[in-house]
Amino acid sequence: MSIKVLEASAGSGKTYQLSMFYVKLALENPNNFKKILAITFTNAAVNEMKLRILDRLYSIANNNPNSLEEFKAFAKGGQINGKNITQLSDDDISGAAKNVLYNILHNYQDFSVSTIDSFLQRLFRGALYEIGVKYNYELIVKNDDIYREAVDDFIVNLQEQYPAFNWLIKFIEDKLAQDKSFNYNNMLLDLIKEINKEFFYDYEDDFINKLTDEDFKQKCLDDIIKCLNNVMNDFLDKAKKINDDFKNICKNNNNITENDFYQKARGPASFLGSKIENFKIGYEIKKLLPNSYFIEGLNGKLFSGGNTITLKNNDLQNIKDLLFSYNDLINNEGKNYETARIISNQIYNIALLSDILKSLDNYKKTNNILLLSDIGKMLRKFIENNYMFIYEKLGVYYEYFLIDEFQDTSHVQYEIIKPLINESLSQAKSDNVLLVGDIKQAIYRWRNGDWEIMKDTIDTDFHNSISRNNLKENWRSYPNIVNFNNSLFSELLQLTDLFKEKDEDISNLRYQTKINYIKEIYIDTDKNRDVKQEIPDAKKDQFKDFQGYVKLYIAKDKNNKNTTTNEEKSTTYDTSDSIESEEDDKVLQLVINDVNNLWEKGYKNIGILVRTNKEAVEVFKYILQNSTIQDLDFKIISDESISFANSDAVLWIVFTLYALQNGSNYARYMSEAFYDFIKTSNSVPYNSLMNNLENDDNFMAQNLYFKAEHLVNIIYKELDDKEKVFCMHFLQLIKNYQREHNNNEVMFIEWFLNNGVKQSLKITDEKNGVHISTIHKSKGLEYDAVIVPFINWTRNQNDYLWFKKPHICNSNIPAFLLKTSGDLANSQFADEYYMEKTKKYVDDLNLLYVALTRAKKVLIANIENQNIGKEIQKCVTNNFNIDGLGAIDTYKSINSNENFDIYEIGTLVNNTTYASDVSIENFQWAAKENVGIEIKIKKNYSLSSNEKIAHGVLMHDILRVIDDVDNWEKKADKILKKYHKTSEEIKKIKDNIKTIFEINPEVKNWFTNAQEIISERDLSIYKLESDKDKLESDKERKMYRPDKIFIYPDKVIVVDFKTGEKDLNEYKYQVRNYIEILRQIFDKDIEGFLLNIDNNELLKVEI
Repeated sequence: MSIKVLEASAGSGKTYQLSMFYVKLALENPNNFKKILAITFTNAAVNEMKLRILDRLYSIANNNPNSLEEFKAFAKGGQINGKNITQLSDDDISGAAKNVLYNILHNYQDFSVSTIDSFLQRLFRGALYEIGVKYNYELIVKNDDIYREAVDDFIVNLQEQYPAFNWLIKFIEDKLAQDKSFNYNNMLLDLIKEINKEFFYDYEDDFINKLTDEDFKQKCLDDIIKCLNNVMNDFLDKAKKINDDFKNICKNNNNITENDFYQKARGPASFLGSKIENFKIGYEIKKLLPNSYFIEGLNGKLFSGGNTITLKNNDLQNIKDLLFSYNDLINNEGKNYETARIISNQIYNIALLSDILKSLDNYKKTNNILLLSDIGKMLRKFIENNYMFIYEKLGVYYEYFLIDEFQDTSHVQYEIIKPLINESLSQAKSDNVLLVGDIKQAIYRWRNGDWEIMKDTIDTDFHNSISRNNLKENWRSYPNIVNFNNSLFSELLQLTDLFKEKDEDISNLRYQTKINYIKEIYIDTDKNRDVKQEIPDAKKDQFKDFQGYVKLYIAKDKNNKNTTTNEEKSTTYDTSDSIESEEDDKVLQLVINDVNNLWEKGYKNIGILVRTNKEAVEVFKYILQNSTIQDLDFKIISDESISFANSDAVLWIVFTLYALQNGSNYARYMSEAFYDFIKTSNSVPYNSLMNNLENDDNFMAQNLYFKAEHLVNIIYKELDDKEKVFCMHFLQLIKNYQREHNNNEVMFIEWFLNNGVKQSLKITDEKNGVHISTIHKSKGLEYDAVIVPFINWTRNQNDYLWFKKPHICNSNIPAFLLKTSGDLANSQFADEYYMEKTKKYVDDLNLLYVALTRAKKVLIANIENQNIGKEIQKCVTNNFNIDGLGAIDTYKSINSNENFDIYEIGTLVNNTTYASDVSIENFQWAAKENVGIEIKIKKNYSLSSNEKIAHGVLMHDILRVIDDVDNWEKKADKILKKYHKTSEEIKKIKDNIKTIFEINPEVKNWFTNAQEIISERDLSIYKLESDKDKLESDKERKMYRPDKIFIYPDKVIVVDFKTGEKDLNEYKYQVRNYIEILRQIFDKDIEGFLLNIDNNELLKVEI
């Protein structure tokens, strides 16, 4: 009886594991399925899992040999109706599957596969009376409208004599000091949204039940302010005492000053003198923080060179003692001072929040409303001691739990499920809990997802029942993509300055703690976690002709204008809210070129992944305006591109209703502007149309839907197909709004302009097309080709952070909401602040991982020298090694230019049947003795063949860097060091290269006398008809990569190197290709050679 935790990296077949585990449990007993609860996070994932489970049961029930063998392999050691599977015939297993399938279909309501939210709502509805909630409550899934109502209510009822009025003034003044916009409604809306953070849940009752009492709240605020002032004054008094003692010493020694000491106003004495004298209550503590000169003073350096001053009595030692006293004061009480200063400057956050919470609570009670987050909070409190009661209410007792995307589980969700799992563990007779997830793909922390649960918490809570396994095989991506991602993320984690901020000391314990935490997310041997994936043996034989294609654009900075540090960009969620610069236009042109090229070569399932919705819209518009593809199948698919904000017709209808409703000049102006976009030569003039509508009493008396439908009919015939679709969906949107809210026209217009305009049309899940999506929405999806045009992001640290009340004051205020700023690093909140920053970097890295692992066959990315992109560029600068393929510099393209260095791994081929689309489920499985699962495949790569491949890569790497015969050994040593060769192996390889130069004078001449040597650079040109037995005559643009090109004044020599026992005659056609291309580039004689490095065979290739 254990909990199985599966670390399921991208493309590793987690849905397969979940569905097979479900089937295994279900077949143990015909009614077992009623006791199984499978949880995932989206409705789409629920439907997919249900279909997978039913499909497997159906296949087994119909005696499908492959499905039976697959099941027996997976469930080896399991039981069906009390008998071991090995003792059962295929007919027995098939019969059991029929029974289970029959029971599910006739008791479908007991087939419990649901989203986590649906399950929690089901639990909640079962205990409404006991929890104290009216049965006819309205559940609100999206909170923003309710929050806005609460904020509006707070402002409407605010009067100048109320204490909250002064708090609001201070709040606004602080925002203005930060150059924030003056929309205080939105500022307060941002403030109230902080109650969504699960940290706040434990304190919400105190805020609502206690701090909404004005007298009690005011007393709490007065007490805390008094206490905080005492802390700051106490610190300053002690500092002034040090300053007074220092001034007395100076006075007793001929009125010397701090300028007589080492480094004068910057030196150690200045901290005892002017820095304290100039310091006032409310100043930041960083003004007093010791510098390097102060540290030297602590070590005895008080005077410069020969400028030593003789002090009276023991005053020199007294000054040294004062330095140590100052240091102790800063270290011991400086954090207290800064904590008190930060809280006192932002106490208005709590004061205002408590008042808005009161408005929110009243609104919810008055309208019998519950927010989705309320359900989790109430359930968690109730279920701790009542989980058996919940089972009684549900009418079912779950023994088995399967949870998908476990890394995105929130702490509240986990606390609700934990006692149910705990109970099931004590009753079950077999493995009964399967938790599947991947911390590397945890990108929903902003939605309360807590990867710490999968990382550590589950082990702490169930340490005796946990078994972990890592699904290492990638069934999605082609080898070059897998190897590239393996190597890139491994290299990132090995950077000695990964995510180093300005002035950050990488030897500092704080930095090392940050890096170790990040590494544990990706590699933890104790948890069987690793960033590297493997190609399944069953797929290797499928990649003979095409291993996949990776293309990188490394953006070059112009005089470093665009280069920013992680710290400098830490206040920005992404590096550009709009794509308007000349540099971004260049990137978008690259996107167009790559989309056109991919589509021409048959890649019809393309994903363009971006960081923000605004980037998605800009990319959509650019492709729409600039693509030259004429294919009727070509389409651009994007939620962002099909929002109502992109419909001129819908916006005309809304602003026309707005103008007719209240006569707003602004609305009329907007209405006319959008009418200009949609009108044709046959359209009624705008002013005539509006006059007709205004004077039509029947129209003006109608309800919202009738008016909107009438406006649609006026313009419908003149709209293109896209706008017609928008209009039909808009009318449905109005119907939905009226059903869920009311028929109030004014309220609808306000709602639409704030929220509805952002909604998208529902489209089918069609694969073919160019999909433009944010990375968050792409999670769980895959595309034949992926383009990531802007790798430059950093996730903004939250505007606010919650903190427990510090020990410096005894307060009835349980927690404080504070702005996220560097000042927190010098307070008692430093640990929480730094951990939040560390998790921000994990967010950046995880987002990168999700983006790069969506690709099946082709991955194209533009890496900018900002934020996460800057870290990748460090790896490229380090010339990192790609597993099995050699150093990244090997793949630098000859097409690189002044704006971008270009790297291409593999050759982009036509997307035909070069490699079958292979998934984990397309292979024959068979159970054998002592073997859990064996995959039947045509061919497996032996260790010896891998060694030969590795040897060939190594020798090519060495010869790539050699450009003369005198200093080649030093360059070879650098390559050999990367491959960790023994001294004996190094000697053997070097002797072999020496022999090549000694036996072949012609080879030595190449490296000695050539004017220029080009190593492994791509040649791209249109091929001519030639050598028809080897060359195609389709004038198709191809990429070629000769190993070496030696350029002389009168000729060019092209050479390809081979290793192993190869017949060089079989490779003549390659060199002939090179010669054909080079003849079109150079007006010189072209000679071609093949050189076998291992046996020193040299063959000249004749055309």
